[in-house]
Amino acid sequence: MESYTQLYLFEFLVLSLSSHLWRQNNGPIKLVCDDNFYEFVKDNQLFWMWDEIDNTTLKKLPQDIDYKIFWTYPKMFIQSQQKERFAIIDADAYTVLDLKDLKEDIIYGHEEKDIWQATYPNLYEIPEIGKLFKGLNPTLEHNAINTCLVVYNNLDIIKEVTEITDKFIKSPYLDFSHPNSSWMYTIYCEQKVLGNIVKDKGYTYRSLTPYPYNCDASNAPYDILPQSGIQHLWVNKQRLKNDYNTRLIFTRDFIRYIEEEYNFLFVQLYPYLNKFKV
Repeated sequence: MESYTQLYLFEFLVLSLSSHLWRQNNGPIKLVCDDNFYEFVKDNQLFWMWDEIDNTTLKKLPQDIDYKIFWTYPKMFIQSQQKERFAIIDADAYTVLDLKDLKEDIIYGHEEKDIWQATYPNLYEIPEIGKLFKGLNPTLEHNAINTCLVVYNNLDIIKEVTEITDKFIKSPYLDFSHPNSSWMYTIYCEQKVLGNIVKDKGYTYRSLTPYPYNCDASNAPYDILPQSGIQHLWVNKQRLKNDYNTRLIFTRDFIRYIEEEYNFLFVQLYPYLNKFKV
């Protein structure tokens, strides 16, 4: 199990602001976590950050899945257990947007235009895999949906994604030799198949950004999320962890930002500023 005693201060700050802004703009927020993170919350007396904490759902996770490969499946499993409309936001993302009255079947931060045959492999060309995507365009031509922030008003979408995913992750025909295998297979259904289900099955949808993120890094429009009222550490999180000077500057600037813009939250966070590694 991961130790949360090594949580960086910048991670803690982003998580705190994410929860604060969601509650402020969209209503109650629930944390779903494992027992390890629950102990971290209890040890640091952080119950004030959420309206509810669920540390039981993840105890129901299937045991016959390789979570070293499919490490985002727990998030998908949590979604599959919901019984009414809900939103989900990653711990490294936050938004100033009011989303609670949007009516589309699905609302999301942005799509991802993947590089043909590079970001995702053409798994549909494997007959045994392709048949799992029955009812979708054979080439899965539509953009992936980044799932850092998603509102599900129609739970039928979750049911369709889960049905495919549960078969996909247990398929003996997957080839993990692809150079992006460390992350690609775990989000193939979560993001790529999701985008194609939404478009091919006629669900109503809304992207909160005007155009997709281009996975070709040389042309990536990094400003699309901030301009739309969303911030996501995303790939920058690893860079912050690896580069002390960059992390220090970011952390100091972020503390100043919270103090100036969200002083009430800053007062709550102040006792914790020396508890986490900078």
